Amino acid sequence: MNSVALQDILNAYKGKQLFVAIHAPQGCGKTTLSEYLYNSLSDRGYNVLVMSLDDFYYPYDIMKKKLNEYNNDLYKYRGLAGTHDIYNLNECFRKLKFGKNTFIPIFNKSLRDGFGDVEKYKYIKKKMDIIILEGWMIGYTPQVFIDEKFTLFNNQLKKYKKIQDFFNLWICFDTDNIDNIYKWRWSAEKDLNENEFKAFMDPYMEIYKNYVCRKNNKYTLDINRNILE
Repeated sequence: MNSVALQDILNAYKGKQLFVAIHAPQGCGKTTLSEYLYNSLSDRGYNVLVMSLDDFYYPYDIMKKKLNEYNNDLYKYRGLAGTHDIYNLNECFRKLKFGKNTFIPIFNKSLRDGFGDVEKYKYIKKKMDIIILEGWMIGYTPQVFIDEKFTLFNNQLKKYKKIQDFFNLWICFDTDNIDNIYKWRWSAEKDLNENEFKAFMDPYMEIYKNYVCRKNNKYTLDINRNILE
């Protein structure tokens, strides 16, 4: 997975700034992939910035207010469309595109008794050659016909188009069995018991069952995270 993503980026870079979206399910190894890409591309002399959609969750107080306003069974926790500060992400991308000084939030999921909050900011003060954003749902687009229980998610998803429009390269990973996602995420879980974990993952699994990333450069992973031919 790592080498495939790296080669896609190297093939796409033509001397002009490159915005890369990596759409990949939870547990597939996005953090490891991001570290690999940063190190490999930096070693080749590129100015690289790796960002996570997770860092753009709303701060604690705003998140609490949003979830209360949504009052939706799928929105008991952060994670789904509508829990990210899309305005701030758009502003960060716009500044990065024009080489302006940019503050990137760092979200700590362990703060506030596990509810999470913005902990600090990373200051970017030089022009980046390659900007990479990874996220579990960044490649999804709204559907025309959808079950009523997904109406909120579907409507909130429309706001992400302004972010998607920045990207000139998509790299999308999927799996041949969505149960793999649950197993991957559970194997990495350290803080929740099994019942708590199921309650946390159920909304995500509902989305995985009903939405598909239809962007280019799509790869399918097996249970061992190997790319299927």
